[in-house]
Amino acid sequence: MKTLVIVNPKAGNGRSDRDWPQLERRLRRLVGTFKVTFTEHAGHAEVLARQGLLDGYEHIHAVGGDGTATEVLGGFFQNGKPTRPEALFSIWPAGTGCDFHRSLAHADSFRNRGVNNITPIDIGRLTFVDHDNKPVEKYFLNIASCGLSGFVDQLMATQWTKLGGRLSFLLNTVEGLARYRNRRVRIKTDRGDLGERVVRVVAIANGKYFGGGMRIAPDAQLDDGKFQLVILGDVNLMEGLLNTPLLYSGQHMNHPKVETQNITWAELTSDEEVLLDLDGEPLGVLPLRVQIIPGAVRLKTW
Repeated sequence: MKTLVIVNPKAGNGRSDRDWPQLERRLRRLVGTFKVTFTEHAGHAEVLARQGLLDGYEHIHAVGGDGTATEVLGGFFQNGKPTRPEALFSIWPAGTGCDFHRSLAHADSFRNRGVNNITPIDIGRLTFVDHDNKPVEKYFLNIASCGLSGFVDQLMATQWTKLGGRLSFLLNTVEGLARYRNRRVRIKTDRGDLGERVVRVVAIANGKYFGGGMRIAPDAQLDDGKFQLVILGDVNLMEGLLNTPLLYSGQHMNHPKVETQNITWAELTSDEEVLLDLDGEPLGVLPLRVQIIPGAVRLKTW
């Protein structure tokens, strides 16, 4: 099988670059011959993946964090259609958060299905407004969210970045709780119009984890054709600090200010600036529309 490996050498503050020689040896044993290419700038992984698929590569491997995997996923589509529908996708976590890998690791039913460890998984398609006020369409594997999570992404870009995924996300989340002001967001889904909510975070989850190990959506599945929508409501500073530990176990779902639905699409709008997060990366601002695409990518695990 013609195989392309895309490595983001800057992922995880250089972790992927340091880990690459060992991983390369492992991949040689697993898949034999392959071509390797390194990303040079933001968005490059998507371009490399799409061109690789157009050039006849049948299996694309992403080496990096959640952001790298999401970029590579974007290359599997062109003009709203699959670039090469039969192609395989594999992910090797070497980034800061690696939350999508956690979702895989905690999905027993997913791991035990599929032929040759190949299973079609759902992905999300979203449209939003970037910071230049231009409409953008993207695809994602794990979780799209807005509110505090988008603000934390901005903090993550500048501080605590060398302390490891879980600790850096936790410290920036605590700072975000202290500084962030909840926003008013209007929410519509295929289940109905939820109206306007004052929210801390709205998460539209294909996978279970975000924020370096927070189990934000405990019931989310990667192959059930649904998102789990999780709304963290008008939580104040003290409530946020006291309940942050519950996010890591999923017990926050019992809090009276948390709402959830299983949905296939959602539209979020606001009259305020509400920052977006996509698989751990800062994205843009509301408005946002998200739709599930069932079984859109053939994921191969090892």
